[in-house]
Amino acid sequence: KDKRIVIDCKYQEVHFYFENLAGVQMNDKWGFIDENGNEVISCKYEQVYAFYEGYALVKENGDWGYIDERGSKRIECQYYEAYNFKNGLATVSNYGRWGLINKNGEQIIKCKYDWIGGLEEGWAIVEINDKEGYININGIEEIEIIYETAHPFINGVAIVKKENSYFLINHEGRKTRSLKYDKVGYFNEGLAEVALNEKYGFINLEGDLVIPLKFDYARAFNNGIAEVAMNVSISEEKYGYIDKTGNQIIPFIFDDAFPFYFDGKSAMVKIDSKWGIIDRAGNQLVQCIYDELDYFHDGFAKFKKNQNEKWGYINRSGKVALKPIYDEAEAFIDGAAKVKFNKQYGYINKSGEQYWEDKKLFSFLKKG
Repeated sequence: KDKRIVIDCKYQEVHFYFENLAGVQMNDKWGFIDENGNEVISCKYEQVYAFYEGYALVKENGDWGYIDERGSKRIECQYYEAYNFKNGLATVSNYGRWGLINKNGEQIIKCKYDWIGGLEEGWAIVEINDKEGYININGIEEIEIIYETAHPFINGVAIVKKENSYFLINHEGRKTRSLKYDKVGYFNEGLAEVALNEKYGFINLEGDLVIPLKFDYARAFNNGIAEVAMNVSISEEKYGYIDKTGNQIIPFIFDDAFPFYFDGKSAMVKIDSKWGIIDRAGNQLVQCIYDELDYFHDGFAKFKKNQNEKWGYINRSGKVALKPIYDEAEAFIDGAAKVKFNKQYGYINKSGEQYWEDKKLFSFLKKG
């Protein structure tokens, strides 16, 4: 951040650092460097992905395998597709069929499924011939692959759909509760949105209806708040927010509304085709005057007031902190943001000071 180049610009492409190593490309081949710029794994692979749990995906002769942080081949390049390890297991594919392997390369679950999800509570969702079911960590199909839809297990229960009917099952695959709804969403923060006869409410993990079916639309809870909609006329609906008791905490006055993501302190809302930002009490931190807007990141949110204008940044007080002069703009992270100005990419800090030598831009910024 003191603007010095610490690793020379000599690579065709570079990745971010993960587990103290970064993928780099030279002469159309990929390898890894450490944080001092030393090439610790030579550039000899067709493609690489970042290190996770001490292993990185590498591609040779069109197939994927895994290496460790010393560059030793731990699992031969033999898979058509593969993903990073998570909790000691990785999802891999042999030309359209999916399974799971451990870090010794042993197939814990053979590659025989059309699709396989990640393990949750020791169970993975699998699909064969458009039907879904569950296998345990040993690859045993203890819950039949008979469902049209299967959701991940949460606290020992999962939502499934069979013959257009929803119900809850336990780890034994036994039905514990019928869910007589037209639509059932995913459990998030212990609640799932449901709909019957075009009215929405929420159920808990036991399947009890804890928020009545009185809304015209509903989305999942995030940070204890959910955005829901009510019809205010035959052709118009307005969005507001409720808490987990179903009480309205922010009025139904918005044309659209987004969740309280990230730190849970703010959400994006729309009035008359323009976006703004509110806090948890419904106060407008940023007035609804922008065509394009983002959440706050590191205290700043990028904005574009009109579609044909440039990008700028506002602070949490809703004031313009950096004027809209950028062709492209990304979120601030640790005090710096990537932007595009005058056909060039670079970084700026929260004062708008640049991290590259462009005397024209520097002069423009100083004049304000």
